[in-house]
Formats: sequence, C-alpha cells, structure tokens
Amino acid sequence: MTVKAGTSDLRFFDDFESGPGTWTVSTFPAVGDNWRIQANVPAEQVCTANTSKVWTVTSPVSGALIPRIDDKLISPPILTNKGDQVFVAFDVYRNLPLLACFYYNIQYRTRNVGAAWSLWSQSSSQIYFGTEKEWIRQTVALPGAAGKDSVEFMLNVKDYSQVYCDGVSTPSGTAVYFDNLALGVIGLAPPSIVASEQDLFQDTFNTAPFWVNDNINTPSGDSTSVRISASRGLKQGTFFYSLNGSSFASLPLTPFGASIPSAYSADVPVGSYARGTRVRYYFSVTDSLNTTVTLPSDALAASHYFDATVLPAIQSPSGTCAGDTAKVLYVNAFSGPEGGASMDQSLTALGLRFDRYDVNSPASSLGNSPGGGTPGPTRYWPATSAATLGMYSAIIWDVGERSSSALTAEEQQLLQAWIKRPGANRGLLAAGDNLAYDLVYNGQEVNSFFTCTLGGVFLRDIWENTPQDSLTPTLTGATGTRIAKEPFPLDGTCPSINRFDALGTSSCAGSKARGWIAYPNTMLASIEKRDSVGVIADSSRSVLLGFSLGAIPSIVRRNLLLYRTIVEEFEVPGCYVATGVEETPAPAGSPAARLFGAAPNPFSPWTTIRFTLSRPARVRLLIFDVSGARVRNLTDRALPAGEYHITWDGKNDRGRELASGAYFYRLEADREVQAKKLILLR
Repeated sequence: MTVKAGTSDLRFFDDFESGPGTWTVSTFPAVGDNWRIQANVPAEQVCTANTSKVWTVTSPVSGALIPRIDDKLISPPILTNKGDQVFVAFDVYRNLPLLACFYYNIQYRTRNVGAAWSLWSQSSSQIYFGTEKEWIRQTVALPGAAGKDSVEFMLNVKDYSQVYCDGVSTPSGTAVYFDNLALGVIGLAPPSIVASEQDLFQDTFNTAPFWVNDNINTPSGDSTSVRISASRGLKQGTFFYSLNGSSFASLPLTPFGASIPSAYSADVPVGSYARGTRVRYYFSVTDSLNTTVTLPSDALAASHYFDATVLPAIQSPSGTCAGDTAKVLYVNAFSGPEGGASMDQSLTALGLRFDRYDVNSPASSLGNSPGGGTPGPTRYWPATSAATLGMYSAIIWDVGERSSSALTAEEQQLLQAWIKRPGANRGLLAAGDNLAYDLVYNGQEVNSFFTCTLGGVFLRDIWENTPQDSLTPTLTGATGTRIAKEPFPLDGTCPSINRFDALGTSSCAGSKARGWIAYPNTMLASIEKRDSVGVIADSSRSVLLGFSLGAIPSIVRRNLLLYRTIVEEFEVPGCYVATGVEETPAPAGSPAARLFGAAPNPFSPWTTIRFTLSRPARVRLLIFDVSGARVRNLTDRALPAGEYHITWDGKNDRGRELASGAYFYRLEADREVQAKKLILLR
C-alpha cells in the first residue's frame, strides 16, 4: 500500500512485513520497489542459458539498477521441522562491478512454534557481487536456522555507496536476476563450520602488533572467526594452531554474542611475531552426539590446514644462493589462500627461491595486499614499504580475471617505488585479463603507473575483432625477444569467458618499451619495458601480460614463459636445480660459443676472459657473486664469429671495487649458457 503525491513522488508506504499499520516515510526522490517476474531479460551469457521467467529488480525504464535502491524479496514462512542443516540455493545472473557499489546479501529469520520471529540476520559477513555475466548456481548456508521450526529468507539488493563508495554509485549497465530459489533442509546431519576468506588469517610483512595485540590478523579484525551450526547441541568448539612447525595447541572457540549467535572466534596468543613465523591452524566442532567435523574438512585425514606467514619466510639453504631470503615474491591477488597451487609448482620447478603472498577475499578490495589500504576512519591493512620489499629481485603480481580495483592506488605506488629502488636489478611481471582495462577504462591508474612504469597503452578489452570466435588463441613470442616464435596457447572458454586485453606501447616509455608476446592478429598481448636506475645502471624491467598466468593451460608452456622472463630477462638466478623447463633446441650444428678459463685466476686487480664464436650470435658476458646476484655486465651485444678477449677489473657496474672472494662468469650465446669460477684477491 502506498500514498503518492503526483505520479512518482512516494510519500508513505506499508509493506505489511511487521503487520498492517507500520508506515514508513520515503526519502525523496522516490525509489520504489522494482521486484517483478519477467521473461526474456536482457543478458550477455555465452556459456549458459535461461529462457524462463526470472526475478529481476532492475528499472523497467533504464534496464539497470537504481541509485539508493534497497529492495527485499522475501520468501513465505517455510517449515524446516528442526532440521540439522538449512541452506538457500538459487541461480543468479549478475553484472555487478565492485566499484558500481550495488551488492546483494542473504538474510533470514527463524521461529519455533509458540515463539515470535527472530530478528533478521545475515547468513555471514559476506556481501555478493560479480561480473561473470553468466548464470551460476549459488548456495548459502544459514547456520543459525538449524534446529528451528520455520525459516524465512530474504534476497536484499542494495546500493551500498553510502558505506563503500563515498556516496556515489554507478548504475549504468548493472543487472542482477534470480531464478529457481529453493530452501534446502537436511534432517539429520553432523555439525557444520563455515568461514569467509576475510575472516581467515592473512599473510603480512608487519612484525609489530596492529589493530589489537598481535600481528597475526585477518582483513576483518584481530581474531579469526567462523559460523557454526550444531542443531543437536554444541558440545565443544576448538581452534587448533601450530607456530613454525611445533605441535598443535588448542583454544576454545568464543561465541560472538546474541546478535550473531552462530559466530565464534579465536586468536593466537598475544605477541610480536617475528619474520618467518608461520601459523598453521584449523577448526574443530563436536556436537552432543560426539560427532566431530573440522575446517578444512580434511585437516586430520590429509594434514591440510589454513596458514599465514609473516614474510619474508625463512628459506632452506642453497649452495648457490647465500642467506635465507627469497629472490622472488609471488602475489596471488585473485584466487584466495586456497588457490593457485600450480604456481608454487611452477616456481619450484624453475629452481627459484620465492615467497608467496595470498590476498584473502581479493575481489572484495579490502586493502589487505602488500600495498595496504587507504587510511581512514575504518580499519585498514598497514602498507608494506618499498624498502621492505627491497630484498626481492622480481615480483610476480597476478590479478586473474578481476575487473575492479585490480591494482589499487596504494599497490601501484608501492610497485612504482620498488622498481625504481637502486642497488639491485628489479623485474616486475604484472598479469591479468582485465588489468589494463581497469587501470585505463575504469580510470584507476595513478602516477602514470600503467603508461610510464609498465610502458603500456590499453587498446581494447577484446583482442579479436567482434564477433569473437577464437577463445583459445595461440600467442607467439614477439620478434627480437628471447621468446621469439615460442607458442603460448591460451584458454578463454567457459565457465567464464575471457576476451584478453589488446595492448600497445606508450609514448611515455618510447623506445624502452617493446612487444613481448603477440596475438594471432599481431596485436600485442604483452609489453616489456627495459629501463635502468642510477648513473651506472641497475636494470629495471617490467613485463605486462594482458591475460592471467592461469589462462595458460599448459604448465610446460607457462614454465617456459616464466623461465625466459624471470630467470633470463630479469636475471634472477635459480637457487636450486631447475627441473620443469622445456628448453627450445639449440640451432643444429656445432655449439655457437666456447668459453675458456680466465687468466690469471686467482687475480688482482684484473683478469682476461677468452671465448670464441663459431658463428654470429647475440652474446652476454656477466659476472655473479656467490649469492647469485649479478654484479657486472661485461658485454651484451651481437658479435660476429671470431675470438674475443674481455678484461674485468674486479669492479661492479657502479665502478666500485668488489671484495675478495669467489665469483662466477657466465657466457650466453644463442641460448647456450656456459659458466666458470673466478677468485678475486685484494
């Protein structure tokens, strides 16, 4: 029932949710309630189809969501007969970009016979959004509905801009449809545990307590939390944790309170956890019938635990790399703490020492990456400094298919400061299907990070002319690069269509930028920028991929791309034996080069390195210290066949004298690599 002034000025309304007579005053101008059933809704799905009538809440006029919308679709009361587990399932089509600030949540309320309805509560702390533009099946547990006689659930589509987007929402193009809504009930079931990624402990570089009393925290707060359902009575809830491989200790799970009766939390002991600390943990719940479940479900059976690390990690010893720190940082900014295991396998197979930083709930843009969040009145994750990341020679930052806040302003500023730090060679590999699209089209670039630091230009978010029909293109290494003519097949097919960004080189980067990988139509899929820092240069290189590394289905091809980029182009030496690289065969015939022993050796203050070329070749002669760091580039150019003598004066690229000790000199010619040892005596 509504009362209007004129045709659209809604003054009062009563939806009878709390019985008749509870009038609500509208905020002007009117928004109204747009829930309706509609057939043939406008959609762009490719992998799925739905031709039935569906629930929609978009404007009948614009076809998009309406600013200030807060519309609720409520089920009738449903008898659940004190079932042990209750959940909602539905099909949803959504085009809800994160920055548009239109999200939906699932709420529910319960009642026992003879009692009043409970207050509405959310199923979890999660709000939902996404830009799949496909029909997907979503199941949401209602942990507080177990053991109740009746349940009502609600789909709430809302403009959250007043909370998250400085009061400004972006409705253009937004849409969300629902179909096949159902409430599921399991009559007799063991207890259950549910956790959101944002409530799990997060990797960090911070060694001092923040937020409360320790530095092992979640994006949401100091403690880790779960939702528990135990309709037959909760006997015991326990948090088990292990620090640095020690035996597991236990703490009771603490109830949150009456406002969220299904929520329980726990925390590690108070303290400042040092660099290298690794906490492994899991949750266990036992009901009154002594049935026990864990989260992860295979914690006890397969020793599978959640974990978080205070980085940098303590690395295992290596005969070729001094110290115990990694050379490479891999930032998994798309698949959460339980995803991306194949990248671990790839980097291990390349013989690299690496640290891994998993961003929990990355699509929620909680600001819990190494770049930190935007300081303000709400809780934010402390930023990591470029100096702290200075130990890394290479950073791999993969945002997957994220199309909103793929790289925040803080993340761009951190990477920009890191890659410009003098004192070592730096290499940045930035990957993502919509990374360029988000930075340029969505206007997220700061300080010319995309155009000048990465050297890229965004041409369009689809590499192929429309209509796109090649979802599995085979890319090729660009001419003149060390991956020239190498094939790299991509997979952009269902369940989520990937169109891959088309790129170009920027005028800001000039001749420092070049194509690294090309699509079949010769448009660029990847850009490399080669730069330097300092008067006597440390190399500063970046490679931008218009696709995620996960889009390369062949691990062999992915490993080769990483090896050519990280080990060879960025000059990051492996600390262990590389076992997973499919080398391209060298040209037929005799070896292109032969490297001889340096003379004198040991030497002071200079020595001469001799090598021969049987045919013209691109040659690099490099000096490395025992930690694997490159200290001097003696030559890097194309040379004709012949014999060569190159003198080294025991100095680094900055002209400074190096300390006495062992060094290695390495000759690269037409992908042939030879190395020998030198002793410098002062």
